[in-house]
Amino acid sequence: MAPYDVNLVCWRVVHDKEFCDAILKNPAEAIRDCGLSEAERVALLGGDVKTLYELGVDAFLMAHLASWGVCGLNPGSYSESIRRARPRNN
Repeated sequence: MAPYDVNLVCWRVVHDKEFCDAILKNPAEAIRDCGLSEAERVALLGGDVKTLYELGVDAFLMAHLASWGVCGLNPGSYSESIRRARPRNN
């Protein structure tokens, strides 16, 4: 697994309007060629911030998903999910 690929998806939501429009319209299709593992793809499409964080994805970048309403996330659901995540030993 490469958390970098999910981090890039999160970054693109803010910096690539065409990608942002695509992921809001059809998330599964928009991320199809993003190089995500099956676990990352399932967690991202399900808005499972807890799992993504535990896989190594950056919490700050994932907050962009909530700000834009990607994959059903909003600031409240993001906060609730990230609080349940196990701390990482970085």
